[in-house]
Amino acid sequence: MKTLSTLFIFAFAFSGSFAQPVSGKLILGGNFSFSFEHYGEDNQSKSNSFEINPNIGFFITEKTAIGVRAGYSMTKDEYANSFYDSEKVSAFGLSPYFRYYIKPNKGGIFLQSSLQLYFGKEKTSYYDEYEMQDVVEESNFTLMNIGVSPGVYYYITEKIAIEATFGRLSYQFVTTKDEDDNKNKQNYFGLSLNPQSISFGVVFNL
Repeated sequence: MKTLSTLFIFAFAFSGSFAQPVSGKLILGGNFSFSFEHYGEDNQSKSNSFEINPNIGFFITEKTAIGVRAGYSMTKDEYANSFYDSEKVSAFGLSPYFRYYIKPNKGGIFLQSSLQLYFGKEKTSYYDEYEMQDVVEESNFTLMNIGVSPGVYYYITEKIAIEATFGRLSYQFVTTKDEDDNKNKQNYFGLSLNPQSISFGVVFNL
């Protein structure tokens, strides 16, 4: 297996020097990631993914902050020795959030609740041996997820802090509509603890 990936995370809080959250300060940030992978027999299958998530927030008090995160993601898989030739999923979303810092200090714990709204499209292509022709199927989906995630932060200097969130307790509702306007609705409630739920960030206080 060969994998190439990059990750860039950035965040800024405009203020004077401080070593803990301070009310009245603006937060700008986001993350960007890209990955490319070969897998399967003789590494003939491949997967590409791209994601960018800018966000803006504001400290209401030293313990609370609100903000909104935008997001765009795209994943494309090309299969070898499979019924499907390729699958592509792209989505755009917005996620307002509220963050509560427990005993804000140089380091500590916070809880972040958010409402995630995503709108996307899925395209699947394959060869129909019965009809002897290539087939492309498209569907649109809407995803709503409301939940809460724990996080930790630590100011390594007066101007730089690192933070991370892990896991999410949430309720999720997804509606999918195909080209014939057939709808499929699914809902989910549970706790996610998989490695993909981990998110890292760096904060620069200027």
